[in-house]
Parts: sequence; structure tokens; C-alpha cells
Amino acid sequence: PTLFPAQCTPPSNLSPASPLSPARLTSIKMESSSSWAAQKKNVIRIFELFRASLSEETRDALAPHPFEELSEEEACNPKMFEEFSHFLVYEYKIESGRFMSQTLAVGPATNYIRILLNLVSDRFKSCGTAETRLSLTALDSYANTEAAVWFKRVKRKMVRTIFQRSMSSGEEMDKSETPLYLEHIKAVCRAYGREGSAEAALRKLAIKCLWQGAGRASEAAWLSWDSLQWDPFFGSVFAEFPQSKMSKYKEIPLVAGADRHSCFFVDFGDFLVLDNKSVHCPDD
Repeated sequence: PTLFPAQCTPPSNLSPASPLSPARLTSIKMESSSSWAAQKKNVIRIFELFRASLSEETRDALAPHPFEELSEEEACNPKMFEEFSHFLVYEYKIESGRFMSQTLAVGPATNYIRILLNLVSDRFKSCGTAETRLSLTALDSYANTEAAVWFKRVKRKMVRTIFQRSMSSGEEMDKSETPLYLEHIKAVCRAYGREGSAEAALRKLAIKCLWQGAGRASEAAWLSWDSLQWDPFFGSVFAEFPQSKMSKYKEIPLVAGADRHSCFFVDFGDFLVLDNKSVHCPDD
């Protein structure tokens, strides 16, 4: 069983009680990720803003219908993607959050156009013509087809334009959020420790595993009891953190801390003492 069963809701095609294995991880699809679904929905929304920004004549020529209604030929039109890239670079403004009303940074802009091409692939790769399937090789970073070369050129132009604009105007190029540091993790764990319930102990341990694993939240959520191994040489617990999108796992040491709010063993002990609803070692 997983270490955090109450907090982990696996995809419907997986059993939370089954052991972790490469085959199990391979079966996890990108569509099972709510984050990925939200990104696709957002790109479709931006595409509709792009359509609305076009003149009637240009819209009829490039994107005469909403994305879901575009024909195969219309959806695979390179000119439409080039105009969409221009919209992302020059016209689209972030609509909420810390960078509201600012233009997109390199990462989001190139990611959005790639997601749009992925959406086209989802619709037509299996049922499209041979010409369409060839055009969708643009998604393959290692391909040397005409479509792949074209798409790399489009993205390079976006990167160059955004970088030069940011450099000239003195814009902040890195628009990522301020990271969490150990002091923040300790403050959260301190608050959970003061609350003192079994639920707080579980959450405190989950946060500590996530912090020490230095990965996505889903990696800690899929920790299993069987993956925890004591290493006598390093004096630490080692755990397998599954990386679902890559279908790989990484070994992470879960270590003692300099104080009780940064120590895995304190949190693990609190969890074992306060959690009376699970059988952790059924064979003992």
C-alpha cells in the first residue's frame, strides 16, 4: 500500500494497493493529470482570443471555426501556427496573478504553441491522412522532417524575439514564482506539530518527504511502504520516488535534520504513533 493513502487519489486505471513497478508507471497517461488538462483548456481559451483578434478576412482564411470544429486541413495549417506564435509573442497579455498585463516569457510562450500542436495531434494522429501524420512529426525534437525543421524555426524565432525585447526593455526574464525554502517547510511542520492530530502528523510527514525528495507532489504521493529501505552505511532511509511522466523512479534518502522541524525521523515517528487506522507491518 502507499504511504499516504488518504491524500493520494490515483488514476482510475490503477490500484493504490498494487506494488510500484515500471509497468504500473507506464500505464499512467498524461490525461490523468489535472494539471495537464488545465493547461490544454487554457491553450484552447487563448486560441479563441487569438481568433477574436484577427480580422474577419484573416480569420476566415486561417481559423474559421473554434478549435474543436477545425477540419484536419485547417488545424494542420502551418500559417495558422505562425500567426498564433506572433499573437503569443506580441499581443497576448497575462490576465491574472503576479505578472498580470505583462507579455509572456519564453517558457510559457513556446509551451503554449507546443500544446496547441499536441491538441491537433490528439485529434488527427490516429485518423488523419499520411500527410497529416507527417506534419505532426514536428512534435519530435529529434526528427529531421520538413515539419520538424519548420517548428524548430518557429520556436527559435519566438525565443529570440522575446529575449531581445526583454533585454531591451529591462523586463524581468525569469517569471517563475519565488521558491519555498527550508525555513518555510519548518514553519509549516511546526504548525502541524502544534495541532497534534493524526491528520496533522500525516500531512507533516508528506510535506517532509516531498521536500527531501525535491520533486513533484505526485512523486511523494506514490511512495509505498515496500519501497522504504534502511541503509546501514549512510544511516538513512532510502525510498523509490516514481516519476510517472518519465516512467522511471529515483532513489531518495530521507534523512535526519538539524532540528525536530526538519527531521524525517521525528515526523515518521509521530506518524507511526498517532496513526491507529493502518496496519503498517502485517507480517510482524
